[in-house]
Amino acid sequence: MNLQGNIQRIREVMGVINEDAEQPILNKFGEKHYIDGDENYGNSFKIVHTPEGAQTGGEWNPDLISIVTPENTNAWYEWEELPEEKLMGWKENWDRIQKSLGVHKYNQIVRSM
Repeated sequence: MNLQGNIQRIREVMGVINEDAEQPILNKFGEKHYIDGDENYGNSFKIVHTPEGAQTGGEWNPDLISIVTPENTNAWYEWEELPEEKLMGWKENWDRIQKSLGVHKYNQIVRSM
């Protein structure tokens, strides 16, 4: 996650309200974009292991994962993707998971589509 993402995460954890908070990118019908997991995985987002020290709050553990996009340049290129057997559960539940994405991460994915 980049510096701006870390700042936003800290603000969210601390309950800081930002009147200029990012709004979701909407389609021409005023709705959030549907993110096709099969079409966009590996192009607009990836699910990776979060390396120790890169977590944005709480304690790190070896099972910690992150959703990264090309905007997360170091994480996109350097963090290890989940193995296929673990990734399958995420892919099977992607339609539900995408509805719970924070605005910042959702917008990062949409900008990369």
